[in-house]
Formats: sequence, C-alpha cells, structure tokens
Amino acid sequence: MCPLHTYISNLRRSLEPGRPPRTPATLLVTAPPGYALRLPRDAVDAWRFEGAVGRARHAPAEDVRALLTEALGWWQGPAFAEHADESWAASEDTVQRGTPPPRVAAPRSAS
Repeated sequence: MCPLHTYISNLRRSLEPGRPPRTPATLLVTAPPGYALRLPRDAVDAWRFEGAVGRARHAPAEDVRALLTEALGWWQGPAFAEHADESWAASEDTVQRGTPPPRVAAPRSAS
C-alpha cells in the first residue's frame, strides 16, 4: 500500500470510527479523479446558514424572524478567523461567501 492510501485509510478510520472493516466509506469516498468528502448539509455551519436564509426567503412572515435569528446565531465572526494568515482562508471568505455573510440575512431580520 502506498503512503497516500495508508493516509486515506487512517483518515477514513478517524472520520468514521464505527464503520466496520472492509465496508465502503460514506464520508471520504473514492471518486474520479481521486477522493471526495461527502458531508451531510447540517455538518457545515456555512451550509446551515445558507439553508436557513434560503428557507426564510420562502417562509411565512411569522417564521422569518426566527429562521434568520437562528442563522445569525451560527455566525461567529469572519470565516476561518483562526486561519486568517493562510492564503486559502482569505480566498474562501472573500470570493465564495463575502465578508461577513450575515449581512445577507440582516436586512430582513430587522423588519
């Protein structure tokens, strides 16, 4: 087994400690051209935020405030603040989501 496969195998065991040996992985899967991390929508706070804002756009007026308040509660400062000195973190924050993302939700929550 090459070092990369050993690393992936160990990482899979860490990500899915209860997965029986020799059963297919469900989180870190083999997918062309290599590997893919398949997480449920609720596993990533930014995805939960986007989902709540999206639901609020189509929700009855009486539910909008609760959805946006919940979404804004998940946001804790700039994205990847603990990695601010890393170039990849800056591109994630400014290119994909903007800084700060809660401004998307704030105007509607004030009404």
